[in-house]
Amino acid sequence: MTRTAPFLIRFLLLLLCLTGAAVNTGNNLLYLVLSLMTGFAILAFVATGRSLRRLKVALVLPDQVAAGETFLVGIEATSLDGSLPTGGSEVTLAGFPGEAPAALVPPLAPGARAVVAIEARAARRGVHSAVGLRVSTAYPFGLFRRARRSAPADAIVVTPRRTRLRSVWIEPAPAAGADPARRLGDGADLFNIRDYTPQDDARKIDWKASARLDRPMMKELEADHERALEIVIDERAAGPSAAAAFEALVETAASILDYCAGRGLRGRLVVSPDGLASQPLEGRDAMLYLATVQPRRDAPAPLRAPGSPGAQRITLSLDASIRTPLRLEPLAP
Repeated sequence: MTRTAPFLIRFLLLLLCLTGAAVNTGNNLLYLVLSLMTGFAILAFVATGRSLRRLKVALVLPDQVAAGETFLVGIEATSLDGSLPTGGSEVTLAGFPGEAPAALVPPLAPGARAVVAIEARAARRGVHSAVGLRVSTAYPFGLFRRARRSAPADAIVVTPRRTRLRSVWIEPAPAAGADPARRLGDGADLFNIRDYTPQDDARKIDWKASARLDRPMMKELEADHERALEIVIDERAAGPSAAAAFEALVETAASILDYCAGRGLRGRLVVSPDGLASQPLEGRDAMLYLATVQPRRDAPAPLRAPGSPGAQRITLSLDASIRTPLRLEPLAP
């Protein structure tokens, strides 16, 4: 791909004027200058293409990233062996579903290598396999800016957007004599000590740790019978209006799994593709499922079986009759 550099417009206008003057006057000197300028333009076009062909670029992507969060993308540039260097180039991400600035690759001597990192942010979840690089340069004379695209790199998995949670409260069922709301992590076993915040219960301040560190410290406790959390997503949804609501369910599931990972709780995503047998997914497998799951009109209803022993089960659904009432407290920005 070739596009004109700003200097080329002025060069072509000058060339056009010289052509008109040479034709009208028949001056041999003007014809000589015209020939030199035409040869210079051809030389610039060829040299720019040669510099572009001799620059090898490779894209280095992380395996999984979260939508809406900034991550680093690596660009490895290598000048192929030869007698001439490659000029400075501009590299941009092609086919990337989000925002990423252009990277500037410096001039490289023959056989030299450079690694450039840029910050990128994906806009939507999914598995994106068409992400590649677009390399452009105007080296050496700035007359032409030529560009080419590299082959797509390996697929990048973009997991759902997530909210950093301070706590997850399971609300009581609307029945007489229901237990009060419980927060995941309330119990008798100490598993972490952290800085106290004004929103915390002052009764759980660890006074010994506070005196030792000279600042208020908070005890975090793990539930006696809720050391694992199972999340079930009701995939039944149809229509444009339901799509946005289903996306919110997926983001909630990702946020809760992220909360469990940060609190030492075992978070599992329980899926049932056929509606008969359940399959627990954890860690990267769970996030990969959330990155690709889509609402389906014909999806089976979620299983209403109780959670595994020692686990609390949460059902996320657009149907209020089966949805587990939750209250999520985000971390203060």
